[in-house]
Amino acid sequence: MSGKHFNVHEVGCCIKYFIFGFNIIFWLLGAAFLSVALWAWSEKGVLSNISSITDLGGFDPVWLFLVVGGVMFVLGFAGCIGALRENAFLLKFFSVFLGIIFFLELTAGVLAFVFKDWIKDQLKFFINNNIRAYRDDIDLQNLIDFTQDYWECCGAFGPEDWNLNIYFNCTDTNLSREKCGVPFSCCTKDPAEDVINTQCGYDIRAKDDNEQKMFIHTKGCVPQFEKWLQENLTVVAGIFIGIALLQIFGICLAQNLLRTSLIKELHPSTSLFNNSSPPRHPGAILENIH
Repeated sequence: MSGKHFNVHEVGCCIKYFIFGFNIIFWLLGAAFLSVALWAWSEKGVLSNISSITDLGGFDPVWLFLVVGGVMFVLGFAGCIGALRENAFLLKFFSVFLGIIFFLELTAGVLAFVFKDWIKDQLKFFINNNIRAYRDDIDLQNLIDFTQDYWECCGAFGPEDWNLNIYFNCTDTNLSREKCGVPFSCCTKDPAEDVINTQCGYDIRAKDDNEQKMFIHTKGCVPQFEKWLQENLTVVAGIFIGIALLQIFGICLAQNLLRTSLIKELHPSTSLFNNSSPPRHPGAILENIH
């Protein structure tokens, strides 16, 4: 047998720096997300008037950067410093926090599968609520335009949903030039056009359905999202399973490092794998000398 052995210090060191390297990336990404969120709010004047956070009727995409960035920053900090300093409290916090996120993701997935119709209704309500606030926030406007352009859809279930917006509805009291229209992101693209025609949706809903289909997408974003999800179900499931496995792997590594640190404190010279040969008898050593 070889005299080589792997002790607690060597194994713990590998785990320590693996967790440290992995989490420092998360920490920096979280800091970047938070920086982008604060910069966006600064540009919109939210930081100088905190009360304006609640003024927007729809969803502010900055919240997505803020929440995701905050979670990544806290998780990355706990994992990074906890591993580097072998701090028991931070490593336990990292494991528990990661476990809570995993549990919430699992719960959300099960609820989404069981309550499909309720999720569909909530998605419709969410989109329609943001349609009302389309012109109130530039970030929300860009998000809606991207969604409609990417999924080639218009409104939650069709172009008529844009009647909910005060600038696009067809009422007699509406004096906007966009009356009875839709945003340009609803329009079908002409490959020959190099410049986007932002007025392509003007007055389009005043025309009959057959004529509308020639210029705009008439399918809603909810059914288009369902179609996209069905077509890419394997990829989406693979991504979620991959994230779940990474989270479980991270929890196991943190717990292993925690246990290794405890062993090192109690038994500094303890070996995990000791394959060294037993010491030779002193008499045998003297015979070799002679």
